[in-house]
Amino acid sequence: MNQSSFNFGNAIGAWAGSHMVVTQWSYAGLPVLSACFALVGLGLVGLATHFQHRNASKAVPAAVVTHPASARP
Repeated sequence: MNQSSFNFGNAIGAWAGSHMVVTQWSYAGLPVLSACFALVGLGLVGLATHFQHRNASKAVPAAVVTHPASARP
């Protein structure tokens, strides 16, 4: 995650909010819109977490390296 994703989110929110004000929703629809954006964001976080855990479980474990002093014949 970097700063440009936050900037993009701000721009999309401002764009969508301006369209809500211009249409029949007016200012009454802005809380509904922001709640929808929050749910979409929560869903994306859940999706990213799912894929992160799925990829971590498929990782091949590293070989176990023993210390030379503990390896006695």
